[in-house]
Amino acid sequence: MLSVRDGFVPAHRQVAPGMGPGLCVFVRRYGIFRCITVFFVVAWNRMTSPRRNRPPLALPTAAELDILAVLWTLGVATVREVHDELGKDNRYTTTLKTMQLMTEKGLLIRSERFGSHVYEASEPREQTQRQIAGDLLKRAFGGSARNLVMGALAAQPTSPEELDEIRGMLDSFARERGGSS
Repeated sequence: MLSVRDGFVPAHRQVAPGMGPGLCVFVRRYGIFRCITVFFVVAWNRMTSPRRNRPPLALPTAAELDILAVLWTLGVATVREVHDELGKDNRYTTTLKTMQLMTEKGLLIRSERFGSHVYEASEPREQTQRQIAGDLLKRAFGGSARNLVMGALAAQPTSPEELDEIRGMLDSFARERGGSS
């Protein structure tokens, strides 16, 4: 016959299947609610968050970025809705396959709505833009933010109003960082 010393806990003494006698003593002393709370917190802390332990998402290609732009505008959409919004001469199956690959890469999240597969961007627009800008800064500008900004300003004409807005943003950024303007 199995005993408590052997690790066996009778079913009527178990809080949950597989829980040992130590937990039963805890429940008797502190109550079931506190026991469940402690169990949940301990179990939650032992679980690994897929977001925290995952490497950064792959940078999207130009075609993937077009799809992400549509999804950031629409929110959640079917492949048909994205394909129609793109208005390109690509075939529907090309859009479908690209979105399937994006889901595998972690750029999109797929779920079901009324029996149809719907997709949404896994990261907000701003986070993806920061990731792309950071990669561009490292690879093309040798880590120089000044060269990146100057390259962006030289790439196309900038209105005086837009330059004033950029100056204000830089001043605000410097104040937040504790620097001087």
